[in-house]
Amino acid sequence: MDPRIGRTLEFIDTNLHLPLTLEELAEVACLSTSQFHRIFKKETNRTPFIFIEEMKMAKAYEMISEGKVMVHEMATQIGYKDYETFSRAFKKHFLLSPDDLKAISLRLKDEVGDDQEVILTVAESEEEALQKIEEIIKERGLTMEEIQDSLKFHVREKTNESGPEQLIKNKYELAMGQKILESILNRKK
Repeated sequence: MDPRIGRTLEFIDTNLHLPLTLEELAEVACLSTSQFHRIFKKETNRTPFIFIEEMKMAKAYEMISEGKVMVHEMATQIGYKDYETFSRAFKKHFLLSPDDLKAISLRLKDEVGDDQEVILTVAESEEEALQKIEEIIKERGLTMEEIQDSLKFHVREKTNESGPEQLIKNKYELAMGQKILESILNRKK
């Protein structure tokens, strides 16, 4: 990776809570704004502001799922003016509200504990969940052993067959993806 872009990525990570400008990022990289934008997109396959938004969402997801902070306090910590704007962006990105993810994460911790690696997707079907899990595996660079050792769950809207004990916030069902694991392992062979 271009060291100028690497410096910029570190700067973004450290200052995620600030309203960063293209000019400011270009200055960190010691480039003109047009050069910076072009090189940044070439290196990351994203525009700077799409990249920043993805970083904010990843940070928020991590903080919520690990229970590190109150959901309503998080918006300002990752650079949003208010909770409503943050919540809309989060739901657009993850298909769940931050409060829904918190409820799901708490249920998962009750069921599997803190030490178990969990891969969680939001999907209507196991096929869609499989595609999303494969994307996660690729992004994280997981090995076959890590894939087998992790638990796979997918969240979907409740169905008519869902019993009340299976539901989270009376609208989501958490399903363990054993079939998903078998599909992944078969594709890797």
